[in-house]
Amino acid sequence: LDLTGLPPSVEEQEAFLADPSDVAYARVVERLLASPAYGERWARHWLDVARYGDSNGVDENHALPHAHQYRNWVIDALNRDLPYDRFVLEQLAGDLLPPSEDPDAQADRLRATGFLAIGSKILAEKDEVKRRMDFVDEQIDTFSKAFLGLTAACARCHDHKFDPIGIDEYYALAGIFHSTETVDLPLETSAFLAARDATQAELLASEDAERELLEAATAPLLAELDLRERAYRDAAAEAVRFQRLVDPEQPRAGELAAEVLRAAPFWSEAEAFDRGNVAPDHVQYGAGIGIISDPGAQENFAEYDLSLAEAGTFRLELRYAAAQPRPGRVSIDGAALDGDELGSVTGGWMPEHQAWHLAGEVTLAAGAHVLRLESAPMMVHIDQLALLPVDTSRRHEREAESFDRGNAVIAREGYGEGIGIVGDLGEHPTTWFELDWDVERPGTYGVEVRYAAQDARPMRLSVDGRTLREDALGEVTGDWYPSGQRWRHQALCRLEAGRCVLRLESDGHLPHVDRLRLTLLDEGPGSPRSAERLAEELDLRLGLLRALTHADVPDLLTSDPARRALEGELLDGDRTALADLRGRRDELQAQAPMPPTAMTVRDGTVGDLPLHRRGSHLDLGDAVPRGVLGVVGGGVEVPADRSGRLELARWLVAPDNPLPARVLANRLWRWHFGVGLAPSPSDFGARGGVPSHPDLLDHLAGRLRAEGWSWKQLHRCIVLSSTYRQGTRGAPAAHERDPANRLLARQHPVRLEAEAIRDSLLAVT
Repeated sequence: LDLTGLPPSVEEQEAFLADPSDVAYARVVERLLASPAYGERWARHWLDVARYGDSNGVDENHALPHAHQYRNWVIDALNRDLPYDRFVLEQLAGDLLPPSEDPDAQADRLRATGFLAIGSKILAEKDEVKRRMDFVDEQIDTFSKAFLGLTAACARCHDHKFDPIGIDEYYALAGIFHSTETVDLPLETSAFLAARDATQAELLASEDAERELLEAATAPLLAELDLRERAYRDAAAEAVRFQRLVDPEQPRAGELAAEVLRAAPFWSEAEAFDRGNVAPDHVQYGAGIGIISDPGAQENFAEYDLSLAEAGTFRLELRYAAAQPRPGRVSIDGAALDGDELGSVTGGWMPEHQAWHLAGEVTLAAGAHVLRLESAPMMVHIDQLALLPVDTSRRHEREAESFDRGNAVIAREGYGEGIGIVGDLGEHPTTWFELDWDVERPGTYGVEVRYAAQDARPMRLSVDGRTLREDALGEVTGDWYPSGQRWRHQALCRLEAGRCVLRLESDGHLPHVDRLRLTLLDEGPGSPRSAERLAEELDLRLGLLRALTHADVPDLLTSDPARRALEGELLDGDRTALADLRGRRDELQAQAPMPPTAMTVRDGTVGDLPLHRRGSHLDLGDAVPRGVLGVVGGGVEVPADRSGRLELARWLVAPDNPLPARVLANRLWRWHFGVGLAPSPSDFGARGGVPSHPDLLDHLAGRLRAEGWSWKQLHRCIVLSSTYRQGTRGAPAAHERDPANRLLARQHPVRLEAEAIRDSLLAVT
């Protein structure tokens, strides 16, 4: 029951009784010390000293999900008879010891420092400085009682009233522990590393198998593409060009060479603003480019002074990154633009997510102007701004209210105040209006409409009776008022020279239409074809064709559009095999091993603490150099860049420090006899009890050191002694002369703890 907390089994009793030799009892002792139950039993005793718990306790009882890592380390350390001096070193400074090449040994050193991380800590304290000092005080109290048998925490507010421990010595220790922080760290054990490597190897094998399958299955397709590569490349290039032309509202700055962009009427890096309260960043989100964003929740703004040599119409484009929409206001000379308004999402906040956006078009006179960006409370990450000239000679605009025929109504007040709009009163099943256009040059034209819509109200758009779109003007722009008016591209159409009729009609309500325009597109050489027709011709191969600039097949297969295009034409068997491989890969990734986590400590912000008068952090004295207690003798020198925990631990187990060995010897004696040779095992000071057998305590402490700080050797010394093996009755004269049995004339009856009672019940049943 002392060594394992478990009663002997029937078989163990019979084996002992059947052994007549003089060493039968010693054999039982060795068997019990070698049992895993020994470490579990005696770890419980040490964990009481270390104030172990699976939760925080005290005011707010938070679970400590990783505390068991320290508990398991104590069990393992006792079972392998880790020398007590090493036991002390690893608990106080395992993270600071020279690193071990054995991953399990290194993980054990981190587990051991859980001694400082666990414990009851009052979390409800609102004063963060006091709460931190309370944590330090709890660590000092546990450390000094556990290893030195001294109540050093009594010196927090004043010199110790009974023991020679000054308040300055308390803050010398406090500086060491205050320079230490508690953290949860992953433990890269050998088991985890082996499992991780095995999973990684299987993942790599799966990726290799997938690549081999794709290369083999797509070889015929790639051979066909190789034969038609030139035609496909030409077609893809034309498709890309037309995709750009389909929507004239798309930004242009990204297509310009750097020197051309910088020669624009206005171009600037965003951080070169003339006035503003935004925060430039060249490190975290703007590495290599420089950006502006908000320094926190506020009314953010940045202003840029620009000077134009000539009047004209210009496109304002902004380059920015945004993982989430953060709309703002873009204005020139106080007039808001009607474009993107900083509200687009690019996929992230980093430099690789930067993209150009059209903020809107504006007509400006020559001379000075002020461009202003506003956003609250947060702002996107803006990199560059550019004002690009617009060739308006290709445009033909008309006010919507000047339509030539129709039953729509015109409003110049309310919804159309200041501009005039075309809308409806809901009086007709079909509302429509037509405009006559005189086309001077044949070619491909973009049809654009400026309108406002708070909800979707699509219309049919046609030219000369030919329907271009059934859902034109169907996009929501914001609201019904002039502030919601936006230009939106609607369609491309081929027009010949002469008169044409553009018609808009709806079977429901109309959006509020303000202006319409036709823009002649720069087609380049050859006859244009619609993007829809090109897509139909190229089918899924279009994505593949754009990747054909990479001749290397592995590169081609890592392009998402190319891979999807190829996989769409795989045979059923290949597609099934590919799905199986990817399913297994997903399983491996979902089940990837995670390292165990332990509550540990590490050096934090290192520094000395000032003396706290009467223990108050609000009344500070001079700084106290980090150090140890002078009552033992032999000071230490603490490096300026380290907490001093390693030096403290080495001081504890140094040959000239007698206390740790005496304290442990007394604890082991107490746990075997129910009472220690010194009756107060955690207080060897003036208020503690006087040892009943001081020479015996000295002898046991010296023997512990001489025998390599071995726990098990001291157990053998005690349990093999005639004193331990006495009965509890004793001689009547001894009872009369020494009723408390301080002189150990008989064995003490020892109360069995609840844990051992429960374990015994489980064992025998």
